[in-house]
Amino acid sequence: MKTDAGDRRLPASTHVAGDRVIRARGTTRAVPGRPPGARARTLRFLLWGVASLLSVGAASCGTDDQPRETSATTPDASEGPCWAGRDELACPPQPTGVVAAECPSGRVVGQDWFAGESGVCASATPRRASTGDRTAVESSEGVGECPPGWRTQRWELDPIDNDGAGAVATCVPEPVVGTCPDGEFAAPSGSGCERLGNVCPAGGSPWHPEEEIRRRAPEHGGAVVYVSTDGSDTGAGTRSAPFRTIARAIDGAGREGIVAVGRGTYEERVFLGHSSLPLPIALAVVGACTEETIIAAPALAPGQTSHDGMPAVLIGGNIHALVTDVTVAGAQRGIAMHQVSGSARIESVRISVPAGAAIEGNTNTGTLAVHRVRIDNPTGAGGAAEWLHGVLLIGTTLSMSDVDIHQPTGHAVALGQGSTLIARDLRVRDVLEGERIPANEADRDGRDPEGPVARGIMSEPGSRLEGARVSITGTAEIGLLAWGEDTVVDLERFHVSDVRRGTLSGFAAGVMVTDDAQVSLRSGFVERVAHASLAAIGGARTALVAEDVVLHLVGGDEASAAATGLLVRDIAEPRDDCCTAARIERMAIIDEAGSFGAWVVHGGKVVLKDLLFVAHDEEEVAGAANGVFSAGTDLRVDRFSSIGMFRFGIFLTTAMDGRSGRFDGRDIWVRARGPAVPEQLGVFIGADTRATLERAFVDGVSELGVTVSGEHTRADISDIAVVGTGRERCAQPDCGAHALGIYRDARLDIRDTILARSGSTGIHVAEGGEVLGENLFIAENSIGINVQVDGFSVPERFLAVSFRDNLLDVAQQDLDVPDPQVVLDTLLRDPGIER
Repeated sequence: MKTDAGDRRLPASTHVAGDRVIRARGTTRAVPGRPPGARARTLRFLLWGVASLLSVGAASCGTDDQPRETSATTPDASEGPCWAGRDELACPPQPTGVVAAECPSGRVVGQDWFAGESGVCASATPRRASTGDRTAVESSEGVGECPPGWRTQRWELDPIDNDGAGAVATCVPEPVVGTCPDGEFAAPSGSGCERLGNVCPAGGSPWHPEEEIRRRAPEHGGAVVYVSTDGSDTGAGTRSAPFRTIARAIDGAGREGIVAVGRGTYEERVFLGHSSLPLPIALAVVGACTEETIIAAPALAPGQTSHDGMPAVLIGGNIHALVTDVTVAGAQRGIAMHQVSGSARIESVRISVPAGAAIEGNTNTGTLAVHRVRIDNPTGAGGAAEWLHGVLLIGTTLSMSDVDIHQPTGHAVALGQGSTLIARDLRVRDVLEGERIPANEADRDGRDPEGPVARGIMSEPGSRLEGARVSITGTAEIGLLAWGEDTVVDLERFHVSDVRRGTLSGFAAGVMVTDDAQVSLRSGFVERVAHASLAAIGGARTALVAEDVVLHLVGGDEASAAATGLLVRDIAEPRDDCCTAARIERMAIIDEAGSFGAWVVHGGKVVLKDLLFVAHDEEEVAGAANGVFSAGTDLRVDRFSSIGMFRFGIFLTTAMDGRSGRFDGRDIWVRARGPAVPEQLGVFIGADTRATLERAFVDGVSELGVTVSGEHTRADISDIAVVGTGRERCAQPDCGAHALGIYRDARLDIRDTILARSGSTGIHVAEGGEVLGENLFIAENSIGINVQVDGFSVPERFLAVSFRDNLLDVAQQDLDVPDPQVVLDTLLRDPGIER
């Protein structure tokens, strides 16, 4: 016996909340124990003319196979109808969740809907147990002591239903205001402008006393040779008869010595290690003070570029060299270390050149170090056809600390093949765009024919970057780029902010890894990036690993409302032995722009653990935020919280090329708050996706709590609660607010689940959807289960269902089937997202 959607009769073997009407073999009897007000609600539905109830299938009509009802007491001691289904007689217990001791984060949500004090694990505040410099994301206890030059930034999160979301905190660099005076620099390990090197000599003397000069070069012995702008190269190089040029003083120093350079400007090129003297040699160049001791390369001849001439200071050969307390300036490159097989150290130096490279290392095998150095662009403007790299390395290993790079053009740091940069306390500020470079000139010094670009750090194939306390602020296109095979980047305590879209590419990324590069990030903060804060794009073995990271998505002129926290795209098809494209652990995404938390398309394998997405709830912010979007990706999500005003918490679909995706999700909390967002989805599983969802709490979304849709979509769901979909019960049951929807030939297995307080239905099955359910608790919905599929047998599809205080427990209504494709179409039309 079957009832179609247009039949308004009460069929046999069904029931209505309140005075439960039971019809079996032509008999009718009333069962006591109705919930308060249930009769009035039932009559109201009948007056609407929509009280069509679902047949349980021809096999059960008029037989003993009908579902049995009891008046057993549910675990919370309230009376209500229970439906064991099939041959089960006992009223099923309310599903039991976990307790705090079983949750990695120690936090439980949804306690009101599970038996006892249990609920669902939630990671509303990503945290780590360790303390110290590596701690970036913490709970309300804070982040501990930030390193020198960094301060704590916190976001207090509003408590939600007494769950207490706590706070998110991270360490950020102290801001730099304006330009430091000559003789000072914005020390990355400090808080503001600090002295760069020695103070100038007292009393107008060209030099400090000899003991002070030797103190500035503690590893160098030999004679002190003096240079002065008032000297003569025919002199003796003594304090009373100094040389006129630094070159002459280097020759006069012999194999070992210290060249004391007096106040003044020296228009010459300085060579350390390229003399007629036998090697090895040990030489130090010690200036009087940076602001008044200037080595300026001579002006270029007409038609020359900085790449045609020699740098202001060149160090090479088997030498132990030191340059300190000077400014290197002029129209040519700054300091170049070429084929050094000994050691070279640049300390307390300002380099102010307009083009080429401030510091260049080329095919060096020795030890090179840069400490407390200021690099800046004297022109203060971009657009030059010649780029100014702050640091350019080719086949070189360089260690640097306390380096401030301001207004380079093109790249602040460029690492070529075979190079390694070990950076501690590095600050990059305000990278300027260069003009487009003709392709026939692009090979020189790493210049890019696709310009203009303004990148903070670029690590090319075969290079390596190891850094701690690295800050990149104010670039176009990319803050940090790692690309190519055998490229490795490892950063601890990093900061990237204010990355605007490239003039030609229209793209912007805070950190981008591509073409098989490997990037590992720990303890970081990324803010105000116009497109993707973290991006992994292209390649078979591209890998991005990030731990303890905060992403702050902010609206404004440069930060588009279509910005994305994590972007993973076009990674090779996942294989068992290769490769995890992105592994993210303990990340907080604070969205104040109506943006995307994570956008994963063709992403290979992606793992997200302890991820918090907090969307804005301010009415003046246009649009709605979006949580995690995945298409054609093998995605695993453990302990994810999406809180606030969003269009969807998790959206899973097939890729545009037809590639299907897989999803494995555990301990997920999707909680909507703030102004209602139309077409809001909690978790959408669609279009060929194979999904497993365990321990999830979806609360207060406006339209669909959990949706499974699509011909080849298969999902297995257990231990979840979907509560408050639509927030209020509808005036009519066709308002479209469904706790759980199964549509368009999708198949779902669901067990140990609570579906409550939905405006329309607890479970809505339509358009060929198939579902097997066991141990379900369905309460306070307009309709408990509504089916719009011909031949659907409720007792064969559901085992152990407990109903409580629904207006109708089981029905067959002509309800509109929501179309999540509307949300997807909106996303695909958005021009701000690269797909």
